[in-house]
Amino acid sequence: MAVLTFDDNVTLSDFGMANAKGNELALLGSISSRTEKVPGRKGLIDYGNEVGSNTDKFPITVMTQNPLERSYNMRAFKLFLLDDYGLPRYIKIHNSNEPDVYFWGKMTTAPVPVLHNVTADFVLEVTNLDGVKYSIAEADEVLWGSQSIGFESNYLLGHTGSGAKELSVRSNVSFVPFVSGMAVHPYFVLDGSGTNVKIICSGQEINVGTFTGKLEIDTENRIAYLNGAEKLMRMNKFLIVRNRPVTVTGTNMNFKLSNHYRDEF
Repeated sequence: MAVLTFDDNVTLSDFGMANAKGNELALLGSISSRTEKVPGRKGLIDYGNEVGSNTDKFPITVMTQNPLERSYNMRAFKLFLLDDYGLPRYIKIHNSNEPDVYFWGKMTTAPVPVLHNVTADFVLEVTNLDGVKYSIAEADEVLWGSQSIGFESNYLLGHTGSGAKELSVRSNVSFVPFVSGMAVHPYFVLDGSGTNVKIICSGQEINVGTFTGKLEIDTENRIAYLNGAEKLMRMNKFLIVRNRPVTVTGTNMNFKLSNHYRDEF
């Protein structure tokens, strides 16, 4: 029987509930194909696929001593799943059957409890809208002595981290991040100075330009901050791909580079 933890420190037992057998865990989200029919040509032209959200279903049992306690616990759990305005909110969800990952989900189908004498049963359906599960640790934290990664985690002993943790950059340099899952959006931190700096990976490029101070580059949201203030920067889609090097080029470079990301599965 799995133990579900919400927002890092809340479990079903806090509401007098437990996860029953019969979880339905989606392996993938819905897959749709982008195709186009061209008159006079056989078949369809394939423009690739898109993967949508996925929904996990958790049978829940409410275990109480009397109907009043049952009503109170169910009402408390309802309030926990909703925001201050009574709408489903995003919740960080960790399943003990997958100890090395978590995901963000929200309730998209209203549960319908079946009431028994003093107990109740219902199915909690939570939808992971981005269809991704994230490592509980950043790449550089996957190492011996980690407080979050244990022997049950699916990591190899040869994991070498993100490739750059306060890496000293004074000339053109390349490093290979260790990516365990799918391609990921990194979060770069450059502390120092450089001229005409570029970061390149697998044909993708970030034109950093010239900077002095602490520069943070959020490639997922395509935004950068220089010394805490937002900085305009030419930035297209940028992903770190498994077994592909990241190259940093430029002139007058004197900075430390750190690369942050969580593996995605």
